[in-house]
Amino acid sequence: MVNNATLQVTHVTKNYGADATHVQAVRDVSLEVKPEEVVLIMGPSGSGKTTLLQMMGALLKPTDGSIQLNGEMLSALAENRLPTIRLHQIGFIFQNFNLLSALTVLDNVALVAELAGLKRREARKKAATMATDPVCGMKVEREKAVTTEWQGQPFSFCSRGCRNEFLEEPQQFLNTVFQ
Repeated sequence: MVNNATLQVTHVTKNYGADATHVQAVRDVSLEVKPEEVVLIMGPSGSGKTTLLQMMGALLKPTDGSIQLNGEMLSALAENRLPTIRLHQIGFIFQNFNLLSALTVLDNVALVAELAGLKRREARKKAATMATDPVCGMKVEREKAVTTEWQGQPFSFCSRGCRNEFLEEPQQFLNTVFQ
């Protein structure tokens, strides 16, 4: 394997159950993901894609093999060290919106900011700024910004294309904005 890879998965296997109930969900998978590289994982239902992604995201530990992220051996870390790594180094994009329905969009954004370490006041200020400044971070004169409303909250964008990308994957925005 190349040693400059951000993520290295080496001979990873995941087993569940024993004897008659034994299932091998993932068998001897190795891959590397370099900085800024995009990797697609495809396969039929039941082939182990979700299990592999959960191991790479530090949600599950492999039965055998190793997973290394930025030089740190995830598969060997104690469980109490993993939440911080998941919060600051791994982004999850779920198929369904995983927002807390009792909270507004701004409250959901502020909550993520607080979990990432901002004080409550700073988190709320950051969330409010994101609703009025372009989501993408581009500097745009306010009157030229493209705006839209999402879940009752106003958001600004540098262009229609940027707005459309946000509307296609709003959860991705919430997951990555504070990393």
